[in-house]
Amino acid sequence: NIILDSDFGSGISSGLNGINIADATLIKTVSSGDITLKGRSGTGNISGILGIKSTGSNTSIDSAGDIYISGISESTSSSSTRGVWLKGTLKALGNIMLEGQAKSTGNDYDISIQDITINSGGDLQLDAQNGGRIRMAGNNVITAAGNQTYYTDNFSPSAGNQFNGSGVLSIYPDRDSDSFSTSQSLSSLVFDTNLTGFNLGSSSNTSAITLLNPITISGPITIYGGNLAINSALTATSSNINLHASGSVSQTAAITADDLGLHGSGTFTLTNTSNNIATIAGGNSATKLGSLSYVDAADGLTIGTVNPTGIFSTGPILIETLEGN
Repeated sequence: NIILDSDFGSGISSGLNGINIADATLIKTVSSGDITLKGRSGTGNISGILGIKSTGSNTSIDSAGDIYISGISESTSSSSTRGVWLKGTLKALGNIMLEGQAKSTGNDYDISIQDITINSGGDLQLDAQNGGRIRMAGNNVITAAGNQTYYTDNFSPSAGNQFNGSGVLSIYPDRDSDSFSTSQSLSSLVFDTNLTGFNLGSSSNTSAITLLNPITISGPITIYGGNLAINSALTATSSNINLHASGSVSQTAAITADDLGLHGSGTFTLTNTSNNIATIAGGNSATKLGSLSYVDAADGLTIGTVNPTGIFSTGPILIETLEGN
């Protein structure tokens, strides 16, 4: 194993990064062994202090086992203080876990990745632990053979983010939060159609969610929000979509799936004329929908069982098919 540890459990009086990795550095285990980096910055109130800084585009961290990276910035400066800031290449035959804390509550990030290639032979997890701030800048290509899980209250991706793999991709609120702290707008994200599931939000999330780029997944899709806006195509190939909402649900693009389950007390207005669902169900006797308007394009529609079963609503229900029964 390789272990680099500059975390004493509390910050020391300095204005230095915890771990600083120069450009073109190679950290590698060859036939076996994990790589562990644990960095904690000094307590100096200085812009740009990082728990772990590896911002060289030619730097590579390559593990024959797992990779665990944990960075904490103790600075209270709000300018570019980050728990972890990574560029270059990150590769492991096993799992990869990134944890970050930036203790400033200003405009900084717990985890920041930029122009990076990540390739995990197992699961991948990013855990933003103070305010849940994850930044993805530049062009990032992220691949995992297993599941990908992101714990974040403030997900801030720029254009050029590709998520590849054959596992389930989940974006959850920070572990210390019941709900995203801000409204989430997913754009500039490209999802591999071989992903076998997509989860967004948690059962207690009340923040609004807007989908702004097409999502096609080869498995079930589950989304939790206050208001939901589906403004780009959402497709679960040969599987189910479940939408949970306490506010208004609207769409400007089509939903395609075998089954559609609607949950919560929200008002569901899903009237895009390209929707294509085989079975729909919504609400239950304990928690009824606020209302439902749904239009389906073709091949008929069954009101049946998607867990829930049937349609329960306190308000109007309108279900139409443009072709078929």
